[in-house]
Amino acid sequence: MTERGSEVLIVDDSTITAMALADAVALDGTPVGVAHNGKRAYEQLDTGRFSLVFMDYKLPDTTGLDIYRWLRANHPSIEFVLTTGYQLEHLLSEVAGGSTLTVLQGETPPAQIVDALAARGSGALIATQGSGPSHRASLLRELSDRGFAVRCAAEPLQSTSTQAPATGQEVAVIDASDDLLGSLAQLALIRRATPTVPVIVLLRASAGAVERTFDLQAHPHCIVKPVSPRKLMAAVERWRLGLEKR
Repeated sequence: MTERGSEVLIVDDSTITAMALADAVALDGTPVGVAHNGKRAYEQLDTGRFSLVFMDYKLPDTTGLDIYRWLRANHPSIEFVLTTGYQLEHLLSEVAGGSTLTVLQGETPPAQIVDALAARGSGALIATQGSGPSHRASLLRELSDRGFAVRCAAEPLQSTSTQAPATGQEVAVIDASDDLLGSLAQLALIRRATPTVPVIVLLRASAGAVERTFDLQAHPHCIVKPVSPRKLMAAVERWRLGLEKR
């Protein structure tokens, strides 16, 4: 594997957006590269020059999450920030192939989550706030008691089996409280392999604020367009601190 470099890569299919972000990052002399599609992004990231990438979600030939999954497998030291025009609720639906998302606000009791799942049936996509391991364990117990065969996405980037269980309706549970990007990538994998399997996504409230659970801007590795210069430079500063500690 090539040694990690010290340049920033901007990936966006909009030439105007890519150049605006590149100009902002380069103001203090930071070397910046630009790519407008997935093919060029893969080529650039494989050179070893880059250690931070700002990646648009929707590209002409792939998605930012596909590239994220590839990076975690091939260049895990490269820092990744997803840029998107979607808020989290719309992004979840888009990643899941256009599935209609049911949002359960706040810390919803497991029985109510399973009731919502049962009411929506095949292909359901439900997102709610999780409150830690005990809440997740209670949900898994409730699902099992109600006859569901549970597939837990404990490792967000792990590939999933397409084989349905012999008994019980299968349901996937994704705990996105620690690794949102990895969990989104896992959701995409599950939907591609088994589009009719219902999925429950557990999200963590940001800084304890329930109302910000679905605020993508609250996640440090995501930026909602139009890109805030403050958030852009905050990500760059985190990256620079990491370089200094190397």
